[in-house]
Amino acid sequence: MFLRRLFRLLPTDPFTGGLQCMDRGRLRQALQHFEPLLDSADEGTRSMARLYSCECWLQLGDEIAASDPEAGLDCFEHAAALQPGFADVQHRVGRGCLRLERFPEAIEALRRALEINPRFFTARLDLIEALQRAGRSESVEAEIERLADLAPDLFHDDVALLRQAAQTGNAEAVFARLDAMRDHQPSPRERLRREALQALREERPERAVEILADLLETGRRFPDLLLLQGLALARMERARAAEDAFREALAIHPGYTKARINLALALMEQGRNTEAERELRTVLEHDPVHPLALSALEEIQASRVEF
Repeated sequence: MFLRRLFRLLPTDPFTGGLQCMDRGRLRQALQHFEPLLDSADEGTRSMARLYSCECWLQLGDEIAASDPEAGLDCFEHAAALQPGFADVQHRVGRGCLRLERFPEAIEALRRALEINPRFFTARLDLIEALQRAGRSESVEAEIERLADLAPDLFHDDVALLRQAAQTGNAEAVFARLDAMRDHQPSPRERLRREALQALREERPERAVEILADLLETGRRFPDLLLLQGLALARMERARAAEDAFREALAIHPGYTKARINLALALMEQGRNTEAERELRTVLEHDPVHPLALSALEEIQASRVEF
């Protein structure tokens, strides 16, 4: 029931054809559906068309970058033109330029990504590599100090070794340490979180709940884990338990839009539309064209008219 409600709220025409193409991996065909909507008179339609077109270009770039770096970068630049304020998009542009040894452009794009999200760990690693390859040693050392301020504890030794390699001018050691940090094995928490997410994708919500229960009992109550727990409970049609999980996530992180949207859906599932409307309007205060919030609100208003 919960999923059926969610699917009803997903965009319909004129987006349905494009979304179906995306689901089938036909990304260029999907773009043929989405890109004409970029000129729509309706801001909500334009916003959604930018999002979906950007995602298509990113997926295309990811598919071809390894075999054709130039074409991959071209895709990422299309995505960046659509969503210049997305840190992950700017990061992909920077990575593409780095792969092609276009170091000044890589540095510029990676700095943009870090302006948007200063705690973007991988972007900081890539910026250090781009600066090192460009021969800008002073900037490398400055970025390593910034990295030290934000790196998780498990990277403490790696950062120290990276600093030592940079100070001694050992470029190859710098690159090797950066690669090691990128390839670092995820923590047990991250590994279990991925297992829970995979169980959810495989329609095994009971298993996801089991994994998440262990994680949430043994450590800090992370909002992303509580969101996953709520989604799994919702798929088991346990709307009240899902509500509790979403509320706890929001108590920790009040600005967690995904949790607030799902809380509203859980309330709607229980017939508590007035409370759901309050949550949706909170979302719209910060994002006036949020597509799911607008669609859910329309459903609530339509149900009142029908009644």
